[in-house]
Amino acid sequence: RDKGHARRLMAILLLHEGRTITDVHHLTGAARSTIGRWLRWYRDEGVGALEALPAGRAPILPVAKIVTLLVLLMQFSPQDFGYQRSRWCTELLAIKINRLMGLNMAASTLRRWLPRMGIVWRRPVL
Repeated sequence: RDKGHARRLMAILLLHEGRTITDVHHLTGAARSTIGRWLRWYRDEGVGALEALPAGRAPILPVAKIVTLLVLLMQFSPQDFGYQRSRWCTELLAIKINRLMGLNMAASTLRRWLPRMGIVWRRPVL
């Protein structure tokens, strides 16, 4: 499934068979410095160190707390918080969440999250 993982394992197996780093470089197409790094990972931490890391980065925003606050806010009207609007829009929700939590989250992030939460969102008619 993970071609990179298979390539790293193959390189280590070739080295174990007695091939040189240069030989493995020619066979796998990986740079010699990369093969050396894979070998160091294998020696230091074993086969598990050759597995690929998960793609992407860890989320920065405290998603669970934001979702809890979002659900709570939606039980109220914006007027309950001193706004003139009678219905929430994602821009206003983002402003309120950012003020309460000290964040800098975009309204587009909320629009992306709402369907995942099972919340159907309609944009207000202007």
